[in-house]
Amino acid sequence: MLQEWIRNGTLKEGTLLPSERQLASELGVGLATIQRAVRVLEEEGMVDNRGKRMRVIVNRQAPSFLSGTIAVVATPETPVTMPPKIAAGAPQPGYLRYIGHGAIGAVRAAGYHTMVLHPHKFGREQLDQFLLQRPLGVVLPELHYDVSIFPEFVAAFRRAGVPFVLGGSYDGVAECDRVISDHEQGEYEVTRWLLQQGHRRILCVLPVLRFPWILEREAGYIRAMREAGVEPLPTFWDEMSPVGLPDVQADFRVRSQYFAGCLAPFFVPQRSVDAIVATNDSQALEIKAACRALGVAQGFPVAGYDNFYGEIARVHPEFCPEPPVVTIDKRNYELGEELVRLLLERVENKLPAEPQVRKLAPVLIPIQP
Repeated sequence: MLQEWIRNGTLKEGTLLPSERQLASELGVGLATIQRAVRVLEEEGMVDNRGKRMRVIVNRQAPSFLSGTIAVVATPETPVTMPPKIAAGAPQPGYLRYIGHGAIGAVRAAGYHTMVLHPHKFGREQLDQFLLQRPLGVVLPELHYDVSIFPEFVAAFRRAGVPFVLGGSYDGVAECDRVISDHEQGEYEVTRWLLQQGHRRILCVLPVLRFPWILEREAGYIRAMREAGVEPLPTFWDEMSPVGLPDVQADFRVRSQYFAGCLAPFFVPQRSVDAIVATNDSQALEIKAACRALGVAQGFPVAGYDNFYGEIARVHPEFCPEPPVVTIDKRNYELGEELVRLLLERVENKLPAEPQVRKLAPVLIPIQP
């Protein structure tokens, strides 16, 4: 009933909501029933709780100074000053940050204002207050190390009725407009490339965390192997990722020694693996160092992923005497652009009501030694 009163103007937008006792009296119901109803109104963004029992009916039609602004939720490493757009296939020194770069660039190219929000500077109250200003929309790029914020942010966007898009594959975000890298296809392509080079005993190395994207990667490996008529080897689950030591050299040394110990059983005669697919380029270099420590012949093929080996080689050439034999470019900048494209199509009512999921095909990049 209260929702209908707000919609038909009986309770006018921008005015104070009557007290709970007054509403209970007018509707002839108990106070507890009204309290539950008011909580629902707050969760749906129809009423703004401003403290001290003061609640304002949200004016969704009121003009806002943010009506031409798209907010991009990003970490401090995503500067508002944009670097040049990176061509597909070139090393991407921004790592996942380039998704945010691409989104900001696309917002500006579309002629809208952009605002960068730090995800850890917003409590629920501050986020709700910001969304009351009715921005045109919000882009939440793939934040691999901030997955805990997804449910809270999604709930806030829905309460406020503000259009939003998400990047990445994470639990609990299935009912959202999303743009994701096709992780299964990427792992499939890199495994198939190794198979085409004549390798058959290919080991897949992935983090033990079992996020959806990790399981998609494993599925791609298995699909490529079975299509080639080769039995997949059991996935090696990396239980030490990440280390996060403040000394980069120490971190690399510890990780390399860890892999030397764990991978030694995979190099016994008659049962030795003949290639490895790493989680990313950084891990590929750690595995290459482990192979050298184990006395594995130079040139043993280790495939990387994410296409940032060139940046590692530039900053820490000592880690990179041999690059990965192949890597995958997820096209992070273009992922950010596609997020904004999807958001604008939602804002302009060009999409069906059900959530849309778009996959961006990665690019395979063989690396010349």
